[in-house]
Amino acid sequence: MGSYARHLTDCTLALSAKATSLKFVEDHVQNARGRVLVIETSSVPKLERTRKFYAKRGYSARSGAGLLRRRQDKVIFAKRLGR
Repeated sequence: MGSYARHLTDCTLALSAKATSLKFVEDHVQNARGRVLVIETSSVPKLERTRKFYAKRGYSARSGAGLLRRRQDKVIFAKRLGR
């Protein structure tokens, strides 16, 4: 397997592991009778893929207010569970 193909496989496995971990957390919160899962991240450009990851999984951006650090706003995602 070439290095590019190996890199793609590693990235796919990493993404799959992240999605599986997120699903585990969602299930745990729901089993504990939680109704909403809130995730806080940052507005920095290097975390664009992270924001897309959450949006693709049904999370909606609820807020962009509040500074984490200089020139770095909070981005808050939320998802209603158990519908």
